[in-house]
Amino acid sequence: MSQLCKRVIYGIQMHGNVKSSYSLADAQENREVTVLDLVCDLSVFRSLISIGISPGRKVRILINRKKVVLVTVDNSIIALSRDIASKVIVGE
Repeated sequence: MSQLCKRVIYGIQMHGNVKSSYSLADAQENREVTVLDLVCDLSVFRSLISIGISPGRKVRILINRKKVVLVTVDNSIIALSRDIASKVIVGE
């Protein structure tokens, strides 16, 4: 049985599989993943939520390069710096 972690960030509760979670910055291109957690301060958290990146949402990684990660969320293409992408925890 897989280990489950229970995270509560700013009132949003998510369950994620610890063994298959990694940061968005480490995700492979052309893969669809689910956002499990946002590990950041409140201002970054609000910014990510406002552009559609929130726990439970599915995102597709288009490009993952040294300085930028391009993802699609609801037919929108979003560019994230590698620093911000590393704060988004995703899983299969």
